[in-house]
Amino acid sequence: MAIFYSDLIMKRTVVRNTGMNDAVESATAAIRIPAGTTITAGDTLRFMRCDWGVVPTRATLTVSSALDSNTPTLAGTLGTIQIAPGTLYAGTNASGVAQTYDVATATTNVSPATSAASLVAASVINGTLQAGGIITVAETPSATEKFASGLGNGFTGPVEVALTCTVTSDGATAAERYVTLTLEFARIHDVEGAIQVDRGGY
Repeated sequence: MAIFYSDLIMKRTVVRNTGMNDAVESATAAIRIPAGTTITAGDTLRFMRCDWGVVPTRATLTVSSALDSNTPTLAGTLGTIQIAPGTLYAGTNASGVAQTYDVATATTNVSPATSAASLVAASVINGTLQAGGIITVAETPSATEKFASGLGNGFTGPVEVALTCTVTSDGATAAERYVTLTLEFARIHDVEGAIQVDRGGY
């Protein structure tokens, strides 16, 4: 099982709302797939870490070119992964799970359990993963492709947004490829206040 990290995660960036208005914000992360790599079941492409209060409204997945060089079999889902670096890291609870603290409401927000298909089901993105291209999924009534789960209340704690491969590719990529995710998001309505994060070493 291989883990591919984006530049945002490598830089320990946490995506969060920067204002108290209802403006939609966005974050973009890219992952490089080295030449000769076969994507296998269980591999994860980890794009970004989002804090509590982030409400996804649209996700655009761009695959620079085919990730499956033979008879296409590659499949995967887009969702969230729990951040659980362990008890040796600051910013975690007694179980070693990441958490943030909201000053305004005096609440601790613990990273929820992994939900690998909470954003996009495999059937929606398999063709794009296999052959390359762009697909957009949104949380609007008029969207052709919608999020797999209702996310109107946003993430309940800090999470990693990731693509989890469920079926192994039939062939390696001949050259390096890039998989890019742009996540548009808003804030939870009627919630104000700053979020303090002790990221420690995770």
